Amino acid sequence: MNKNQRTEPVIAEQSEDMIVNHPLVMLVVNPENGRILYANSAAAHFYGWSVEQLQKMKMTQLNLLPDEALQEKIELVKKHQCSSFIFQHRLADGQIRDVEVHIVPIQWKQRTAMYSIIIDITDRKQAEEAQWRCAEAQNVLREIADIAARLPLMELYRAVHYQIGRLLPSTNIQIYLADQAAGQLISPYFVDETGKVPKQRKIGKYLPEYVMRQRRTIHVTAEDFERLKKSGEVDFCLVPFKEWLGAPLIDGTGNVFGIIILLTLSEERSFQIEDVNFFSIVAAQLALAIGRKQSEEALRASEKRFHQFVQYLPVPLVYGNRNKKSIEYVNEQFVQTFGYTLDEVPTTSKWWKLAYPNEKSRSARIDFWRNSITLAKKYKTNIEPTEVEITCKNGKIRPFMVTGTMVDDGFLVTFTDVTERRRDERLLMASYERKRKNDLLNDLIHHDAPSPPILSACERMLGNRVKYHFNCYLVVMNAYKEKHRKYWLNRREVYQPLLDSIVDALEDDKTIAWESADGLVILRFGDDPAHRGKAQQFKEAEEITHAILRHEPEIDVSIGIAERVRSLSEIGSCYRQAFVSVHSGRKLWPQRKIFHYHDIGLLQLLPYVNDTKQLEYYIERILGPVLQYDKNKKVKLLPTLKFIMLSDNLKSAAGMLSIHYKTLLFRKRQLEQILGVDLDDMDARITVGTAIKMLKLGEGKEE
Repeated sequence: MNKNQRTEPVIAEQSEDMIVNHPLVMLVVNPENGRILYANSAAAHFYGWSVEQLQKMKMTQLNLLPDEALQEKIELVKKHQCSSFIFQHRLADGQIRDVEVHIVPIQWKQRTAMYSIIIDITDRKQAEEAQWRCAEAQNVLREIADIAARLPLMELYRAVHYQIGRLLPSTNIQIYLADQAAGQLISPYFVDETGKVPKQRKIGKYLPEYVMRQRRTIHVTAEDFERLKKSGEVDFCLVPFKEWLGAPLIDGTGNVFGIIILLTLSEERSFQIEDVNFFSIVAAQLALAIGRKQSEEALRASEKRFHQFVQYLPVPLVYGNRNKKSIEYVNEQFVQTFGYTLDEVPTTSKWWKLAYPNEKSRSARIDFWRNSITLAKKYKTNIEPTEVEITCKNGKIRPFMVTGTMVDDGFLVTFTDVTERRRDERLLMASYERKRKNDLLNDLIHHDAPSPPILSACERMLGNRVKYHFNCYLVVMNAYKEKHRKYWLNRREVYQPLLDSIVDALEDDKTIAWESADGLVILRFGDDPAHRGKAQQFKEAEEITHAILRHEPEIDVSIGIAERVRSLSEIGSCYRQAFVSVHSGRKLWPQRKIFHYHDIGLLQLLPYVNDTKQLEYYIERILGPVLQYDKNKKVKLLPTLKFIMLSDNLKSAAGMLSIHYKTLLFRKRQLEQILGVDLDDMDARITVGTAIKMLKLGEGKEE
């Protein structure tokens, strides 16, 4: 025999008693068909079948391996390549036990057989498994704690999913966060092999909400779900499952803000109590990480918003380091306002040189600034606001209100442009001066005999100009932008600035203008003889009209001219002359825009007739018979009367009326009969003509 050739040991018949009574589980198996040839009493006790039953069974009825796989193991034993294996064996009561099997070929009753010693290692393996799972769980928790500090939320969800998968079945995982305001559960991360899990849904009576209400990790089987459904705790199940594990996400204040879920759809490893505990810890770590990440993201978003707010704040802003004398930040408005970028003003000394090119002014401003900082630091207050003028990059000098605050070793300075404020102050002062001038001069024109204090104040305001005679004009606005004056009187916010701007445009060394209740009063001074005549007054009135139209082309005005004024004490009566001129002239000659007091004839007396009832009685007494005749007969003799009064002779009047001379002569006699006067008599013509002009004034109505 070859010395390297192995021979199978032979079990002697007398050794069977020893095998039968041995405390270890022993089996003898036919390697060809897997049938159990022999089983000892320990095997019967372990498996739960009798010896006789076992010896009628095959190993495939005990071993969970498929026939082919089990046969491969037998072949390894035959070839002496392996003799020890770890298997799972099924007992008579259905239990699955982990066993360590040692197999050697033997000669059993003159045939080759496999002698197997079976050692139950279930408890040992479970202990090892528990020890491994404990160590692995600790590793997983350490990994999650580490990645929670490094990864953004979405990557954190994926990493946590992977880590959970090291210990638990995690093919299907869902993370839901509650949006209580919207009444929804929103899933930032889920893996779902069914495709039935919605990314977001309304809060309802589902398992996740049940777990969130219970505030603890809950393991639910399909049977458990049916019991919960019957009890009314839940109504729906979005995805049918075999086992379901949910853990609430609870923040540091004890508020439940979400849930993490694992579920199995088929016969996978069941969740054990240690899985529930492990999953609870993972959920707590995840909740802490989510809260921290959300706070960090909220902080970053807040910082970004703050940076954008500061960057685009509509006020120039500078931040600098007082010790380093450096400027570390300027916002966009600073660049737009001053024109200097941070690269151009990296230090305070560079800023001082650019903002205050004049060395003397710069030195005074630096001393003042240092003193302000010292006081602010000493009394722990803001830097006192100071109004300064700063030179911009384009060379313009602009006024700013500068203030700031101390921030540790730094300083934060803001610049408020006060150009508009100064302009408003000037406008306010001008408005005050304008009102003062208006009130004073309006007091002057409304008194026939102004008091000495009024005259003295006006003389001081007008200065040397009062030494000369002057012309008085009254400008009345007819319309602006095709709307009548009355429309604008109810819109003073537009009308008043318009008048003020016209006054400013008209005034010069020889002209003063102001607003009265009736329009704009204009005084033109000058001692030139050519300045004194009526023609020169019309020329000046035209110049005033052109100046107004150049300033505001859409305005329509009329001007009344008074007699030349010799002294301030006469200005009241001259103002009334201009008033009568413009108001009478607009009605008598609507096609004209400039009217002189000398042209209105008897109407010059109107200011002195205060009893309007007497005027109406006068018109009715003189023209009433004709007006009544026209009304009764439905004719128009009054227009014929007007033309007779305007014409020197009847032939010219007939031509203007486009009628025959004899027809007009007939109408004249008819009118004389109705009126009871002789229209060729001079006194009668004056009386009737005056009445006609009075009537025309009464009929002329402003829109």
